[in-house]
Amino acid sequence: MRYADTEACQSGGHCRLCRDPEKGRGFRLAVLQDFEVPGGTAEFECPHGIPWDTDVEVSRFARAIERGRATAHGALSALRTSLGVGLLPRRAVEARLDVCRRCPGGLVVMRGDDVYTCGKLLEIHREQGRSTCGCVLRLKAADAEEDCPNGWWPRGG
Repeated sequence: MRYADTEACQSGGHCRLCRDPEKGRGFRLAVLQDFEVPGGTAEFECPHGIPWDTDVEVSRFARAIERGRATAHGALSALRTSLGVGLLPRRAVEARLDVCRRCPGGLVVMRGDDVYTCGKLLEIHREQGRSTCGCVLRLKAADAEEDCPNGWWPRGG
């Protein structure tokens, strides 16, 4: 598993320590024991672009950064869908939405009698082996390039 995909990394709570070339070396070596990191060495570049010797309290901004990424990703998917690029056949879209309606993790947000979003709108959440992506499901389900963050429906339908 990649360390960048863990809640610990994405929370931003360890960025100052991790990006300290000297004081953070022990921390990075411990991470390297259990996770994949870029380059496979303790002197790995931050996969989220945080520079070495950062003095920014990243954890205060981590949620905003993640929301920005989710917004950009969702906007691209919405654009692809509205332009008719990479659309799945209606039957495949409905099959995906049926999975969402009966979400095995109980993560779906309903609007009226139908699915609306995967978790809170535009909020990525990873916890206890379950994830939400914050996407508008009707758009996401129609895009062949998209997949469920929990693997409950695959990319390409």
